[in-house]
Amino acid sequence: MPVFEELNFWLIVFGLFSYVVGSFNTAIFITKFFCHKDITKEGSGNPGTTNVIRVCGLKWGMITLFVDVLKGALATSIAAVFYGYASQIGLVAMLTCGLAAIIGTMWPWCYKVGGKGIATLGGIAIFINPLLGLSLLAAILISFFLVRIMSIFSLLGTLTWAGVSIWLTIENGNEFLPIIIGLYCVYVILIFFKFRGNIVRIFTGKEKRIELKRDRITNK
Repeated sequence: MPVFEELNFWLIVFGLFSYVVGSFNTAIFITKFFCHKDITKEGSGNPGTTNVIRVCGLKWGMITLFVDVLKGALATSIAAVFYGYASQIGLVAMLTCGLAAIIGTMWPWCYKVGGKGIATLGGIAIFINPLLGLSLLAAILISFFLVRIMSIFSLLGTLTWAGVSIWLTIENGNEFLPIIIGLYCVYVILIFFKFRGNIVRIFTGKEKRIELKRDRITNK
C-alpha cells in the first residue's frame, strides 16, 4: 500500500493533537501556579526544566522534567496504538506525531515563548526504543553532573539518538527508510536551531557551567 494511503486523515488528527499536547508548557504552568513567578522573566528566561530548578528548586524541576517526558511519550503512543508499535508504518507515524509535539513545545499556540524540546524528545526516544532512550538519558544526566554544561550533552545526545536510530532502522530494514531518515534529520535541525545561542556561547567559551547549591541551580 502506498505511503500516502496509509498516512491518512487520522495521522493529521493525531499530529494536531500531539501539537496541542506539546504546546502545554509545564514550566510556565508550575512556576505560575505553584511558585507564583513568571519563568520567562526569571533566571535565563527559558521555560524549561533547568530554569525551573534555578527559579523554584529541584523538586519542581524534576516534576517539570517528568511531565515533559510524558508529553513526548503520549504523542508517540497514540500513533503506536493506531498504526502498530512494531510495524514499519508505525515508526513513521510515531516519529511524525513526536515531531508535532516537539514543534508544539518550541512554538506553542498558547504562549509567546516555548521550550527547547529536549525533555519531550526524551519521552519520544524512550517510547520508540526504551533501551536506547534510557541509556542516552542516563549518559546525559551523568555527563551533566560531571561537566555541568547541559547544552553540550543535550546536543550530543540528540545527534547520537538520531544517528543510532537511523543505523538500527537500516539494519532492521524499512520500506519507508528515506522518510524516516528525513524525520530524524528534522528533529536534529530543530533542536540545534533552538540551541543556536548556546552553540555560539560554547564555541566562544562563554557558555556557563551550572552549579547545584542546595536545591537550586546557579551559573558559575
